[in-house]
Amino acid sequence: TYGDALGVAFQIVDDLLDYGGTAAVIGKNTGDDFRERKLTLPVIKAVAKADAAERAFWVRVIEKGQQGDGDLEQAIALLVKHGAMADARREALAWAATAQAALAALPDHPLREMLHAFEGAGGRSFPTLVRHAEERWASFPVLGAEWALKTGNDAIMEQTRAMLLPE
Repeated sequence: TYGDALGVAFQIVDDLLDYGGTAAVIGKNTGDDFRERKLTLPVIKAVAKADAAERAFWVRVIEKGQQGDGDLEQAIALLVKHGAMADARREALAWAATAQAALAALPDHPLREMLHAFEGAGGRSFPTLVRHAEERWASFPVLGAEWALKTGNDAIMEQTRAMLLPE
């Protein structure tokens, strides 16, 4: 569904921003996921292409949590070396395209157009989309809008519109 696909796209972008965003843009410190030992999609992709020494590094820093000075920088270098960031970005864009395609099955309605604009149509870049979503819209109203359009429930459509576009 639209909400599922867009949620996956957002999560992947969040994973990417953790290794390449700035604190002012993403609202958290770069490398927080790394320090919290989160096995994110970029890390999974880098581990899949890693040699034995690189896999040992990932086991030490992510699985065992033994992190030291320079480890975040080494992790970023490995992500870049193996194209993990670019691969994850392509997956995020594919999930966003899946979300956009899911909208085509929904009836024509102003909420559908809001969802279409929300998920990045009209020239919005993915980082802008993520920042906008984190600042303003929770996933609940997005999923509610999709459900309202599918069921034709006017009351839910109006409540969802009000949540997405507060006065």
